[in-house]
Amino acid sequence: MSKYKKNNMKVGILYICTGKYIVFWEEFYKSCQKYFLSKSECVKIYYVFTDSNKIYGEDVDANIHRFYQEALPWPDIALKRYEIFLKIKDILIEDTEYVFFFNANSLFLDYIVWSEIAPDEQQGFLLSLSWNCYDDNREFPYDRNVYSTACIPYGKGDVYYQSGITGGRTKEYVSLLQECKEQTDFDYCNNVIAVYHDESHLNKFLLERKIKVLSTNYGRPEEWKKPKCPKMIFRDKYKIFGNEINKMKGVRDKCLFIRFVEDMKRVVRLKFNF
Repeated sequence: MSKYKKNNMKVGILYICTGKYIVFWEEFYKSCQKYFLSKSECVKIYYVFTDSNKIYGEDVDANIHRFYQEALPWPDIALKRYEIFLKIKDILIEDTEYVFFFNANSLFLDYIVWSEIAPDEQQGFLLSLSWNCYDDNREFPYDRNVYSTACIPYGKGDVYYQSGITGGRTKEYVSLLQECKEQTDFDYCNNVIAVYHDESHLNKFLLERKIKVLSTNYGRPEEWKKPKCPKMIFRDKYKIFGNEINKMKGVRDKCLFIRFVEDMKRVVRLKFNF
């Protein structure tokens, strides 16, 4: 039983840490407990999908719920994210009023209160993150493959969303999960993989919707220099895993060109302080 009163709002935190990504969980949990929404605002309930037999805090916090999830190869672990969360759809609907997903490498650095994060009726009770890096929507890295259900034609779209943070009222968020899963499943059956996997499907789902848009202040890559004092960052996986991250994503050591492209992206972002 939770020690909090039953009349407190229940907020679900969705989190995946399979394989070596378990290394991020303890710091994420501690920072989330400290900085993300206060006890007076809500009860935070953690739904952790992992292949680990035990995770930090589960022995002392009754609001940590661990679900077994095998470590799927890349990009399946991203593509099947919606399917994974829908396994506990009924639990989320029954036990939570709002749900938020955070990437495994998320880390809170400063206090975030409900008024900052909560989407309202005018925003469709949904939110997502945008880094706002592009001057022209023709530069948005949408999926342009006409054979994919995630395809967005040139000229369409006002925002490119990062999938590292998504959330909203549970009812609306479950609808997002269901529709994105259907898109992903349809593509899978046709041997099509969206260019940026779950993120491409997220952008297609949100294309015509007006939602709450979180700024980079709520999800800045650690290696970027702006904004200077973000409230949340995505930790640099290269600092944690080194070039092993390429293997974890199925990139062989001999694929020098792919590694070169990824390294150049990082250099450009650092140079221009993205």
